[in-house]
Amino acid sequence: MARQFLVRANMARAGMQYYSSSWRHAGPVLGATCNQRVIGDWNKIPQRILDVAVRLKDAEIENTDALELIKKYNRKDCLIYVDPPYLLSTRRQRYYNVEMTGDKEHEELIKVLKKHLGTVMLSGYNSDLYNDLLHDWDTTEIKTNAEQGKERTEVIWTNFELPNQISLFG
Repeated sequence: MARQFLVRANMARAGMQYYSSSWRHAGPVLGATCNQRVIGDWNKIPQRILDVAVRLKDAEIENTDALELIKKYNRKDCLIYVDPPYLLSTRRQRYYNVEMTGDKEHEELIKVLKKHLGTVMLSGYNSDLYNDLLHDWDTTEIKTNAEQGKERTEVIWTNFELPNQISLFG
């Protein structure tokens, strides 16, 4: 099942985003360098499965309403990272089976996040709605690649000040 998931994820529209289209193949048009990179990426899948298994060994996955889950873990020692469907006004297409179709849903999410006792990180594209509701939060802009490798700027809103460099090892 893990192998099937990784194959589907890598063959999906946004999989392996450093390619300019969503379809990856290693034909002569792409040249030897790209050919080697595509093959190398696929050859890494077995090790990636093992790496993910180690990381998820003690993880708990809960399939429930996001707002209820955030409320359930409302305590100081719990960091909440939220990457919701971005505001429709900030993106070009609908990608999600379950969308947040209106501003009200985003307002409710932010209301719950602002009551959280611990630290919160929220991802999105720059928007007046988020900037108005989260005016007292810190923001960090990050250049990233969106659908089909197009460059976009994402914003991370936090209820705490991020250090200039985040340490991976504490």
